[in-house]
Amino acid sequence: MKEKKIVFISVKPIVCGLAICIAVSGVIAATPVTTGTVPGAGISVSAAPNSGILSSGSDSVSSIAGISVSASVESTGTGTGSGSVFNDPGVIARTGDKDVRIEDMQKTLESLDPAEKAAIAANPDVLKLAIRAILVEQVILKKITAEHWDLQPDIVARLERIRESTLARMYLKAKSEPVDGYPDPQELQSAYEARKASLSVPHRFRLSQIFISLPADADQASTDKARKKLQVVIDQLNQPGANFTRIATQQSDDSLSSSQGGDMGWVNDKQMPAAVRDQARTLAKNALSQPLRIEDGWHILKLVDATDISPIALDEVKVKLTAQLRAERASQTLNEYVKKLLQETPVVINDGALPKILGKTAN
Repeated sequence: MKEKKIVFISVKPIVCGLAICIAVSGVIAATPVTTGTVPGAGISVSAAPNSGILSSGSDSVSSIAGISVSASVESTGTGTGSGSVFNDPGVIARTGDKDVRIEDMQKTLESLDPAEKAAIAANPDVLKLAIRAILVEQVILKKITAEHWDLQPDIVARLERIRESTLARMYLKAKSEPVDGYPDPQELQSAYEARKASLSVPHRFRLSQIFISLPADADQASTDKARKKLQVVIDQLNQPGANFTRIATQQSDDSLSSSQGGDMGWVNDKQMPAAVRDQARTLAKNALSQPLRIEDGWHILKLVDATDISPIALDEVKVKLTAQLRAERASQTLNEYVKKLLQETPVVINDGALPKILGKTAN
């Protein structure tokens, strides 16, 4: 049987400025999607192996105006051959009894900004989910139009406010966008040299441990039991030819590392508790620490290996550093532009009148 996938999809398109959040249920048998994002369209996706049911992610809103929505979206495979409902190769999808042609969908996708189009072009699974989101949105829009729901005065007012906010954000983004070619090679090199320390691979340790659990608030009986077990471990380690891996497997209270013979893998020094980091730095390779008491219990460490701090070559961080510099330049330009704009047209609020506004709104 072909493996199916669970795909979590949170679709938050903007319909004339009105945010709509929906959950789409269907089946997808595509290559797993680890993550995918279509920023402006508000589409974010991730995938994990399971039953193949599309649903909203745990951190998404699966509702419209607080009402849960679930819509079935069928997947018929590819092509126009046997088993396909599409006889016209120019048709990309169907909503109800209406075909959606490839050129019409291309026009819709062309309206997305460059980042969105790049995300879709880079991953066929994200493209499929984006098209699904657009189709479901169109079904909802058709219903809205038929009911004249969007003509209600309060909806019109809210749409206009969202339109104004969206327009302002788009305008400011356009005004603050760095010029093409920024940063140039010299600027990139200078930034790299200035940030080389922060771009370095940190000091890393590969550690194994034997952990004896003893919470800080443990009662006397638990404390005595932990101390007794600790002494047994120490005695075993002091035996000639003692095997740390075997003892860790048998005695450590950390089930995750004990199943690996105590091996905790590689850990950056900044990710380690200070007491463990300080102890690890004093150890020679394959040496054992004295029992280290921290808040969760006793730790006996073994240094398996270590690496020194090492710089990352510019070529390895070029893309990331370029994006960071462009974002910093955009933020700086935006702040300067808004500051100048407000100097030309000052904004002053009458604090004394605020209660009247709130009172009027409350009524």
